[in-house]
Amino acid sequence: MPAQLIQLMQQFNFKRSVALVYVRLLTDGPLAKPELLKATRQAPPHVDQALQQLLCLRLIGTDHQRGRSLYYATEPALAWLALVADLVWSTGAALGPIRNLPQTEDPQVENLRLICTEVSALAQRLYKPQAAALGHKERDAESREEFAQLICESIGQAQQRILAVSKSPRLPQVSSFWAVLTRQIEAGAHYQRVVDLDEVTDHGLTIVSRDMEAYNIDLRVLEQARIRQKFYIVDNKFLAVFHQPGAVAGEARKGVGRLTTQGQIITRYRKRFEQYSASAIPGRFVVAHMRAAAARLLSQARASLLPIEVLWLEDLIEYGKFSKFEEWSKERLAHAEQRATAAGVVRHNTDGDIVPLYPTDESTLRAAYAAVPLT
Repeated sequence: MPAQLIQLMQQFNFKRSVALVYVRLLTDGPLAKPELLKATRQAPPHVDQALQQLLCLRLIGTDHQRGRSLYYATEPALAWLALVADLVWSTGAALGPIRNLPQTEDPQVENLRLICTEVSALAQRLYKPQAAALGHKERDAESREEFAQLICESIGQAQQRILAVSKSPRLPQVSSFWAVLTRQIEAGAHYQRVVDLDEVTDHGLTIVSRDMEAYNIDLRVLEQARIRQKFYIVDNKFLAVFHQPGAVAGEARKGVGRLTTQGQIITRYRKRFEQYSASAIPGRFVVAHMRAAAARLLSQARASLLPIEVLWLEDLIEYGKFSKFEEWSKERLAHAEQRATAAGVVRHNTDGDIVPLYPTDESTLRAAYAAVPLT
């Protein structure tokens, strides 16, 4: 079986050294680099390259124990599913369940997708379950990638309720989060999320509506300045909190965020979540407000853009940064962005993605919500 897995990974254009490292971590991890060098009999540069590639693809994670960095395989069923989603989403926005994404019209993507599915099945059979999030009462993550993996592992334990507070900038590992979130939601966990208005703009109105309707996600929007910290709480057992920018005198912290299981701290953040949620605006009202703003935006665009460019803007409204409109060349897309920017109908978000520039803002949204009669 390991030989078949290595062969399939090579068909996916992985080097043999990468496949050897991955198989060893599946079966024997977590391992430090000296142990991997001995077990795989690969040169140090090859092992270093393999680890970097596997980390980048989120197929492995890192743990830190007694001053040593240890590497381990992440859950294959989720990790390879996220890779499939990235492949499919690269060709266009697909709204179906992540475990049943539609076929694309790209033969190369479909071939890689088939290989991913086969690798996932073989890897899952070899996999020795492990998760850094479960091995520490408190853990600081040294990078955004490491913190994203810890959060995903925590969410993977959810049985009842996942609480999240988020504002820009956000972690980029969308497919990994979505794979584990939807699995736990389908298993019965409830997801409540407080975000800033930028998230609705960035993700697109159709995608945001899908999240609320198909997955019953309780989405609420709060002014960005009122969100003091970003965090996740899972079943009142795990808290993942992002460190705020800038050092605080006397505060001991490292990296980008901390995962903790300390009950008193979790209780404090749960109360903060409840305060945020009570003050936030329900997602369905926000989407309706943005729909009205989108109509005004499109009316403005029709006065200065070509019809095809207006259609492109409509796609941005529905799918945000996930929009894959037509098969435009980079030059054609850049030209459309330039014209739309000059017309004042698009902007770049904090991640550099082009998104609609709606004729509304947080204060206008709040005023509109305040004007709704109480029932």
